[in-house]
Amino acid sequence: MEEKKHNLFRREGKGDEKPGYLPADIVFIIEEKKHNLFRREGNNDLEICIEIPLVDALTGCSLPIPILGGELDFVI
Repeated sequence: MEEKKHNLFRREGKGDEKPGYLPADIVFIIEEKKHNLFRREGNNDLEICIEIPLVDALTGCSLPIPILGGELDFVI
């Protein structure tokens, strides 16, 4: 079962306007779907877990790290 998170954003007085009435609130509900590589941690942090061989971690290497919209060469 896919875990989904919901974020609700309310903007007071930014909705429908009618003469003689106070402006209504507008509410946005954002549904967050699980991603294959990234997960959201905390408020707005994206995390990715990548396994690397111990020898590379100890001696250093360059790794292509997937980012939104491309890749980043990360040097250890």
